[in-house]
Amino acid sequence: MAGSGRYILAHPRLPLAGPRLLLDRGKKGKGPKGSLRWLGFRRKLRLLKEKGESLTFLLQVDIIPIEMVLFFPEEGRCEGFFDTPLGHIPFTGRRRDKRKSRERRRGHGA
Repeated sequence: MAGSGRYILAHPRLPLAGPRLLLDRGKKGKGPKGSLRWLGFRRKLRLLKEKGESLTFLLQVDIIPIEMVLFFPEEGRCEGFFDTPLGHIPFTGRRRDKRKSRERRRGHGA
């Protein structure tokens, strides 16, 4: 699946407090699955549509359904928006490399 991995999301103008997106291929070749972690809460993402390099997920916050649309313009990056009842919230994301984050924690990274 194009785009599987961990991503750190950011809004172009508003700080989103570092939400993290985890995308992975489901078991036995099923569709992609994901979860969104934000402000200490974890929400499961349910796949609605997979078309080329774009994915549409549904996440539920209390009783409010929110669609999350993702595009992968190049390797290691994602762009998209949350389609909420109040409007679109755009975001960009970059893939988080596990090895680099481990090195930073140990003090070996630059």
